[in-house]
Amino acid sequence: MNLQHLRYFLTLADLEHYTDAAKSLHITQPTLSHAISMLEEEVQVPLFTKQGRNVILTEQGKEFYTTVQSSLAILDSGVQNLQRRYTNKPNIHLTLLRVLGRKAVPQLVRKFIEAYPETDAIFDFHNDSGMSHDMIEGLIHDKYDLAFCSRLDDYPTISYIPIFSQDLVLIVPKQHPLSKQETVTVEDTLIFPQVWFSKRSGVRPVIEQLYQSFTEKPQIAFEVSEDETVAGLVAQGFGLAIIPKFDFLSSIEDIEVIEIDELKDARIYYAAYRKDKSLSNDLKNFIDFITTSSMELGDIV
Repeated sequence: MNLQHLRYFLTLADLEHYTDAAKSLHITQPTLSHAISMLEEEVQVPLFTKQGRNVILTEQGKEFYTTVQSSLAILDSGVQNLQRRYTNKPNIHLTLLRVLGRKAVPQLVRKFIEAYPETDAIFDFHNDSGMSHDMIEGLIHDKYDLAFCSRLDDYPTISYIPIFSQDLVLIVPKQHPLSKQETVTVEDTLIFPQVWFSKRSGVRPVIEQLYQSFTEKPQIAFEVSEDETVAGLVAQGFGLAIIPKFDFLSSIEDIEVIEIDELKDARIYYAAYRKDKSLSNDLKNFIDFITTSSMELGDIV
């Protein structure tokens, strides 16, 4: 099995669009399509299915994604260990949410390298689980040096730098009563069943905060971890949901997206690191650069 094709597979799974993935990988779209076709022939199951103009993972593809991601992480870790032992170049281990890997963090790293051309550091990217809780635990146990994730306040040894913002939106099934209102508020959603993110999700505390001032509490019908599953349950009429404003939402025919003023820039992403740990000079410089960049929060899209 071709290792490069496996990396192509992960990129396409993250970006959900052949043209965007090919551009990110610096290859042609036919090359990418051929690589994915060869992979599907080898594993003998479909890995992707079309959803509007995008492609998303099938159930088999999701299972394969987890396997490939963990396998390549082990392989990359072995290579990195060799590099650390036999070269003098320091590694900066970054872990990040998938949505931040599409543009935001790679662009930040590029700008840092341009600002600090003398840096010798090798940036090593991870997104093993995609859950902020696991990323912070990875910082605590020295698996990572820096995490780009949601803020979790249960970790006193972690410092957070606000760096990226994102709008949240309300999604409802087609013909939902709220879609007929001229203006909608968060309070208007309280009388309807809702699909929420699980308690391990970084966006869960943000949504809880939105409802904290109301006496009436939301009617939670389902709690799930994946953005796509939240949208899928809404499309099937199980409730409405507040969700980060992702591009894939526009390709789902059975939902309507409602923008609410209260939800603009509601989700803040952070750079997190241990404040009780000695930091390398390159890591200090990168953190200082991030702190300066965060004076004006950038949007992730």
